[in-house]
Amino acid sequence: MGLARMLQQNGFKCAVISRGYGGKNPQSVNIVSDGNSVLLGAESAGDEPLLIARSLPGIPVITGAKRKLTGQAAIERFGSNVLICDDAFQHRQIVRDIDVVLLDAEKPMGNGYLLPRGPLREPKDSLQRADCVILTRAGGKEPLHSDVAGIASKAGIPVFLAAHQFKELIRPGENHPLEQNGLKGKKVCAFCGIAQPASFKKLLIDAGSELLSFMEFPDHYAYERNDLEALKNLFLKFHADYWITTEKDAMRLEAHPDFLKTLCILRVEMEIKPSEPSFEDFILKRLNAVTERNRIE
Repeated sequence: MGLARMLQQNGFKCAVISRGYGGKNPQSVNIVSDGNSVLLGAESAGDEPLLIARSLPGIPVITGAKRKLTGQAAIERFGSNVLICDDAFQHRQIVRDIDVVLLDAEKPMGNGYLLPRGPLREPKDSLQRADCVILTRAGGKEPLHSDVAGIASKAGIPVFLAAHQFKELIRPGENHPLEQNGLKGKKVCAFCGIAQPASFKKLLIDAGSELLSFMEFPDHYAYERNDLEALKNLFLKFHADYWITTEKDAMRLEAHPDFLKTLCILRVEMEIKPSEPSFEDFILKRLNAVTERNRIE
């Protein structure tokens, strides 16, 4: 989302296209947002595309199983001149100008094995196809993972470091923060259904909260009413100050407004650390080169 905002601020007409995992809309092209209005909910769009659409006013967000069709729709309907393809490094049918690969700094290669034995979708050496790598959740003190360092050095790929930061705690539908000083000393019950629940838990602890209960669910989990009743009972049992979940989970909870209104949402930002060149300079230089090449051709 930060990349889309940066491109928008630099005058590009970008759109985000996504597979839309978790969404149930059968259409080959689903307009989640036309840049002016959000047109689909989480059940149809998927939780992540809906969150992206809500966070990026002025930028179309489109889902569909065939990225070629969603990309064509962005160009033809909205005049987009930059397409950001979410989670598409292994989707090689689409010709792209820049490949940005995000890896978790704590375990960038997982156990080193491909699916289903491990988390990798391609062999490690496929990283050589990337134009740059962003190591997320990087504290800045750890040495660069040997596999990543070796491949990046061999292929001449820049590696940028990024960290997830606590931004604010809000109520659903509100934009003003509840706590100006974070969660220090606050009693918290929390839950999530995301790919990396440990990172959410760590953010809560690092914010100084007293974490009384923490429940994990599968990624994209469709919460049932009995799940939420059990979670709320924990919150009441512990007399916690806050009942907290993630922004992504909140998208799926809109089907349960009576529970959603009692929750708090932890907003998180991914901040890319300063470097030379900066990530923004790197991307803009590449895009300007592509624009110039296309103009000449």
